[in-house]
Amino acid sequence: METLSLVLKILSALSLLIGLAQLLAGFLGVRLFAIPPNLLMRIGAGLLALAVMLGVADYWTGRTGPKKPTGEDRDSPIVPINNNVGPVVVGAKGDVNINQAIDKLEIRPGDSPAEQARKRAQARRIVAEEILVNLRHMDARLTLLDSIMEPDTVGTQLDDIRRKLAPGLQHNMSEGYDKLIAEQKTASLQQAFNSEPLRTEQGEAMVRLMQETEADPAPVRRFNDALDQVRYASEVVIDALRAPSVTPSVSSEALRQKTKELQAEQLSLAVQGLNNQSRIAYLYGLMALNTLEQDPSAIASDLAALSRLEPHHLISQSEAAASVAKLLTQEETRVERKAALTARDKDILSGALGAYAEIDKQLIIKPGDPWNMVIAKAITLRQFDRIGEAVAAFARYGEMFKAQDPGAEHYAHIAQKFTVAMKSLGVKGGVYVHAIKEGGPLAQAGLAVGDIVIEYADKATPDMVEMTQALADTSFGHEVNIVYLRLDPRAGFVRREAEIKHGDLAAELMPI
Repeated sequence: METLSLVLKILSALSLLIGLAQLLAGFLGVRLFAIPPNLLMRIGAGLLALAVMLGVADYWTGRTGPKKPTGEDRDSPIVPINNNVGPVVVGAKGDVNINQAIDKLEIRPGDSPAEQARKRAQARRIVAEEILVNLRHMDARLTLLDSIMEPDTVGTQLDDIRRKLAPGLQHNMSEGYDKLIAEQKTASLQQAFNSEPLRTEQGEAMVRLMQETEADPAPVRRFNDALDQVRYASEVVIDALRAPSVTPSVSSEALRQKTKELQAEQLSLAVQGLNNQSRIAYLYGLMALNTLEQDPSAIASDLAALSRLEPHHLISQSEAAASVAKLLTQEETRVERKAALTARDKDILSGALGAYAEIDKQLIIKPGDPWNMVIAKAITLRQFDRIGEAVAAFARYGEMFKAQDPGAEHYAHIAQKFTVAMKSLGVKGGVYVHAIKEGGPLAQAGLAVGDIVIEYADKATPDMVEMTQALADTSFGHEVNIVYLRLDPRAGFVRREAEIKHGDLAAELMPI
């Protein structure tokens, strides 16, 4: 391409020189060449036409050929890793197209043992990098949160000045200032969180990548579920931070002060919740990294750069599990304190606050709660549109009952995803397929453990009561339509339908 450009420049210059020489000779009446003037003009025109043709060719080749790296490309190089299994593109900042990697790294029947080993190693490396990216983002979010939550000393000084200069206007001026600061802090925190996003959308693909390479996906799934709770806890903090800007004014100075104190405590508990959930997710991330067989020194180098999350090195699974248990206990205490706030400040709210506080207290999950009570509390929280707390309650179910029920963690995972997606799915609830007998009607119709039945015999089944009624209202042996949802790693919940003969379903169902 450089040679073509050089020829183009030479021809252009030559045609220009011939033209100028011809014009100058004609003006002076001098004949410079033995060639007739008309022929000389034709030669110049031909050289100019050839230059134009080469210029067009140079432009077209430059558009369709390989491009030189720009400054942005040099800052974020794209590196294909492990060409033995095909180029899986990974950015310099760790952004991986995991869905693309799934197709390239799936272990196939014809793969040699060496190729299988390479694919597994590649999959573990991709998942480990994705986990580390999320750990870095969580740590950065906590650091940003600290800076935004620093005490407002200016506001305190302004309060003192207002009390001295205009005591009668102090409340109006103070309230306006508080609303302004709340709006600014909320916007700053939202922007800060957006700059360090939690890549929860990659979660299902990471699990599927582990499955396709015949690796245990459970540690990665636990990390992703914990990461979801960090995201919900982040939203709770933003809502608590925004509270002063949306709370209506009250006339009583005593009530105003109590409201302000209540909002401050609620914000403090929300921040504590985000810190706890971030540390739980961090520990689950370390547990997942332990199973991925990566270089401990390389991981330690990444972890050493963190400022808020600890420890800065891999620890044993038992140590991490013990630390998670302590944090979960702290979370239970925090939730109890949160409920106590509502009960303590009845005079701020309406007369119905007492009943609400009692309900709130009853919704706290206790260590001795049976499985059906825990699920009932989680569903109730969801019905109150307290989505973050409902998701946390379903996660608690998985932790509490995984030793008794091997399917508890899978149920908790599906329930959390379902809780978040319900509004977009346009459903009010469903019935979870907990176990299914091989050869039974549901199995023959294509249903599987983890599916959620939302209609039976053209009747909605948002809960076990409605499902039981639908079963009772249907004639034995009658052909009925069943509508259910299945969680797809890429597409989310997918709606499916099947026809079955009504009778013994040969399956275990439970609320979700």
